[in-house]
Amino acid sequence: MDLRLFTIPTEKPEEFLSFCKKDLGLSSNSAFKLYYLSFFVVSLADTPIFKFLERLPANAKFDELKKNNYLISMPVSTIRSLFLEHLDLKFTKNLYLYLQEILPPEFFRGCEPKHAVISSQDIKVRLLTELEKKELSPPVKVKHLHFIFELTGTCEEIIKLLPNLSLYVLKKRQNLYHIFLSLSIAEFIVLSNTLSGVKGLSEKVERVLQELKSLVPDCFG
Repeated sequence: MDLRLFTIPTEKPEEFLSFCKKDLGLSSNSAFKLYYLSFFVVSLADTPIFKFLERLPANAKFDELKKNNYLISMPVSTIRSLFLEHLDLKFTKNLYLYLQEILPPEFFRGCEPKHAVISSQDIKVRLLTELEKKELSPPVKVKHLHFIFELTGTCEEIIKLLPNLSLYVLKKRQNLYHIFLSLSIAEFIVLSNTLSGVKGLSEKVERVLQELKSLVPDCFG
């Protein structure tokens, strides 16, 4: 088996999509599973954010930074599902209106609202840049800063790993299978314990951990 870490040279959404399509050979829907966005959220009242938390998607990461100030990270695939299933929430409405101004139309294809969306004054949303995420405190950064990883192996090898994974993209090339994952630092550290026990992966896991340490040394003490 093989394991590698991708360092994407850009955070621009259209260039990320292009990288996934041209370099990884993935569709847009697959790329949406790998592209995590982080938002700084200010809620002037408790109710809008609490109602969102009641339906918090499985792949969303949430932290309260201080009173009424929150950090939320989600893959684009999850955000698209919010637009389809939870557009009644004030948070989702404001998120849609905000992202519509900064993301390419392709990100909304197939999940456009059927009715006009009215913004709420109770909640404000702003997208964090990669630089801002790297400047977060280590305990928060390990949850919200994501990297893309690729696992390569035979069908039998990959099947054994699938129970340990949640959101992933699977692609077959010739006789090998490739799994693409977007994981936070904390998630990869947990997964690395499993991967280290796989024959032939121990040294590769250690190599990737060293790469991560060089990129975000403050997250490793």
